[in-house]
Amino acid sequence: MRILFVWTGLTSYMGDCWRELAVRRDVDLKVLVAVEGRNAQQIDFRQDDVLRGLDAIVVDDDAQPPEFEGWRPDVMFVVGWRSKLCRSYVKSSKWSGVPKVCCFDMPWRWKLRCLVAPLVLRRFLRNYSAAFVPGMVCERYARWLGFRKIHKGLFGISTGKFAGAEGCAGNSGDFLYIGRNSTEKRLDVLQEGHRIYRERGGRRDIRLFGKGLPGGFISPSNVPALFKSSAAFVLASDFDPWPLVLLEAMSAECPVIASDRCTNRPELGKNWLVFRHGDAGDLAKALARFDSMNDSDIKVMKQENLELANQYDCSKWADRVLGIVEDLGASL
Repeated sequence: MRILFVWTGLTSYMGDCWRELAVRRDVDLKVLVAVEGRNAQQIDFRQDDVLRGLDAIVVDDDAQPPEFEGWRPDVMFVVGWRSKLCRSYVKSSKWSGVPKVCCFDMPWRWKLRCLVAPLVLRRFLRNYSAAFVPGMVCERYARWLGFRKIHKGLFGISTGKFAGAEGCAGNSGDFLYIGRNSTEKRLDVLQEGHRIYRERGGRRDIRLFGKGLPGGFISPSNVPALFKSSAAFVLASDFDPWPLVLLEAMSAECPVIASDRCTNRPELGKNWLVFRHGDAGDLAKALARFDSMNDSDIKVMKQENLELANQYDCSKWADRVLGIVEDLGASL
């Protein structure tokens, strides 16, 4: 079966997922990645590694769409509706009759943009046969947009990369944050919560990694060992659509302490320590609750988290994609 992914941006987790799909029996996979001109240098830097072994093309979002002469996909997976190149593939008469799956991670929110989206996007979204979203919160938005056929499980990672890292923190080590230094991540709450925790007798430090943070940028290859050497990963976001970093932490058997605004909580949050977003005092209490856990409780938490995370391994992701292709083929 011939499958085309029309995507935006390059990420290592999608590269891993595409490689798993590409080696499946009878799969002929092509990947087209659109990138805005201002991000081209960053994409060029990672392109060879992320797209290694794939039949893939990277083009500017304003470029003329490649024609794939002599090749026609059976199913097309396309990222949403924002990219000019992605929209052109969805609307082109050349691909008329090819089932198209709309992939997006935008969750439902009481925001004007979400409320009016069905009116603004109605005609365009009719070109899609189904939606592919990360989880339950995004599924709600997909239903609001008018999709009747919705598949969950859009994201996957190579869990073996994280599970196989050396080191085991147990109930030792420091707290950890890896990510962007951006407003929605609420690093102000994270640092204030940690300050309150230490003021109340907490013994652990917190290490912050990312561009512009004290630990600086960390190579993706070093992230698994960093998870393994930390007591728990902490995320204080007040808006975070299905953050994969929590899945990575769980795969590395690093416990998770996260705000109630992380929208993968329905799928992954069974064993998280959850605190109210924007509430540094409640975060301090969550950090202290973690300190009160014994090694046996943490061991159980790690094992159960790992079992949950394994459902999002690249191999499971490829199974889900092939299931969508089969479902669309059966319904044509």
